[in-house]
Amino acid sequence: MAVELLAPVAGICALLFALYSAWRVDRYEAGTARMNDISEAIRDGARTYLNRQYRMIALFVALSAMVLGFVLGPFTALAFVTGAICSALAGYMGMVIAVRANVRTAHAARSELREALMVAFQGGSVMGMMVVGLALLGIYLLYLASKDPFEVVGLHLIG
Repeated sequence: MAVELLAPVAGICALLFALYSAWRVDRYEAGTARMNDISEAIRDGARTYLNRQYRMIALFVALSAMVLGFVLGPFTALAFVTGAICSALAGYMGMVIAVRANVRTAHAARSELREALMVAFQGGSVMGMMVVGLALLGIYLLYLASKDPFEVVGLHLIG
């Protein structure tokens, strides 16, 4: 039983580290008013881009899930949708934090390269940790739903 808990515990730890990194990024000074104006424009553009992109992806995911459900079964379709949702969440959070980190990195680089690298590294680690954490939690939830590790990874289709 303890081995089964490694994935969700590791996933939660990854998400907590991502939140901690995001919190650390937000503690750095955001720069001048001009830098913040530019950052705000970049944030608005990034949000608009992601919203448009995710609407198209949602349509693709819905259509693909229907095909997968018909051809390979409802559990495969559920796993596909779960993966898409986890990926979208990680991408959205990564973009939000990356935009915040950019202005703080630029401001820090004006005085100290070491601090700028720390901000950039912490900002970049958020998306990576979100991907890992959500993937582990998503796979674990799919495992709980099926209790068949071979079905979760698609091996029930072979043989």
